[in-house]
Amino acid sequence: MLSRMEMLASVNERPKIAVVGAGPATVYLLYHLYQARLTSVDIDIFEASAYQGCGHAFNPETSYPNLLSNLHPDDIPSLPLNYYEWNAATVGGESFPPHSVLSRSTVGRFLAANFLWLIHELERRHVVINVYPDHFVEKLCESENGCQLQADGRWYVGYSAIVNNTGLINPAEGTPYPLDVYRYIGQPRFTIFGSSLTAVDAILTIAQANGQFAGEAQDLIYRPNYTYNIEVVSPSGVFPNLWYPSSRQWQITTMMKGRFTEELSSFDSLYEALCLPALACYCPDVYRQIARMKFETALRFLTQTYTCCEARRKLHCELLAFDAIESQGRFHWQEVIDAFLSLIETSGLHLNAVSIRQNNRFPHALTAKALGALPIESARKLLALFVTGTLNTRQGSMATSDAIKSYPHHVVMDCRGVKPEKREQGNNKQSAHAVKFCEVTTRIFAGSPHQRTNALTLPGLDTCNRLNRTIAKNLIDMTNGVNRALSTISLEGV
Repeated sequence: MLSRMEMLASVNERPKIAVVGAGPATVYLLYHLYQARLTSVDIDIFEASAYQGCGHAFNPETSYPNLLSNLHPDDIPSLPLNYYEWNAATVGGESFPPHSVLSRSTVGRFLAANFLWLIHELERRHVVINVYPDHFVEKLCESENGCQLQADGRWYVGYSAIVNNTGLINPAEGTPYPLDVYRYIGQPRFTIFGSSLTAVDAILTIAQANGQFAGEAQDLIYRPNYTYNIEVVSPSGVFPNLWYPSSRQWQITTMMKGRFTEELSSFDSLYEALCLPALACYCPDVYRQIARMKFETALRFLTQTYTCCEARRKLHCELLAFDAIESQGRFHWQEVIDAFLSLIETSGLHLNAVSIRQNNRFPHALTAKALGALPIESARKLLALFVTGTLNTRQGSMATSDAIKSYPHHVVMDCRGVKPEKREQGNNKQSAHAVKFCEVTTRIFAGSPHQRTNALTLPGLDTCNRLNRTIAKNLIDMTNGVNRALSTISLEGV
């Protein structure tokens, strides 16, 4: 094997690739390049933080204090290190029941381990990989001479391609992460704006700082150290729907692909021809209730946001339904909806998905509520907080950041998340944390779920995997002399 100095000395004619971001999307990019047996290429990876491999969601700061992901080990798309083997070697083989999820810090450590393993193995194949931590990328450009980027005021040039895998590193002002446990101890009242998974993280951190959960599953109770109240205010007044397994969605996707025809040219026709029959097959009880509804109406019904709904009652009903479905080995309706939207995003109907988003016709908030995948453990804890009167929710308009700061005498937390920015075609003067992607480019690829302009599903590891599998194929073609633009995955490739 060549030494690193020998490799560096022979790079004059070698292709160079730049990757912005060293989070989960880049882990999957390296994995698919490794699978494709990439060799004799230089890769520069620029990361704005000090963390490599784990990304913003799973780094030690945003994972504190022991926050949960919504991922069971079987939900993590394949990587070279098997999770169960890695777990046995690192933390003694901790077991995971079918409905439990991993902590964020555990997911982060697992992704980081794969990141380092992949770099080591690629370098054995004469791939030179340079990782630049704490490098804030400010601009991406493409010209006749190749691609360039600017990081911390310095230009890096001569790249054959750039992959923008920038994640959500710089959230909106007022984000609760990292959660300050000591600030919450002993406070009499908390107001939380938003009812997303971010709000759930905040609620449970406050609860654990000021009391104890005792018991198991249906018998879980909460014992506060003193009397205090957490009020959640959001337009829906309810939390996201429960976690659902994603490891068996391939069965649903296979069925849908078998029903696809070229005549299906609109979202509504796709929903009627692909999604509804899948619901009839895998979730017949749900299908009978929504068979005559359009997609958005069905989502409002299924998420119980079509009318005023008590969050406590919704949680209780969902937990009962979840236990019944799992005991009978049936599918959850969220699995079907997720498979349907994923198929549209990664099929030849990509342009239709873009049109849906640009016309503001797609119900993103409802999709987030439906597919949010609230961990079962977290749902039971929220229910215990409702029972003790510690937690209450109400429907209300979302306050502005200035209004949130004006609440006196209690702790106020902005958990509304980040509103996606509008992306303007061809604009390259962007923050590294929100670099915009030009759809007409041939050599700058958007591999992060947060950089997509055609997003229908929620950002996640499965999306990172799908996007970067396609990009890796295009990069391999480019390094082999076939200069192809980023294309959508065909139905056969999903």
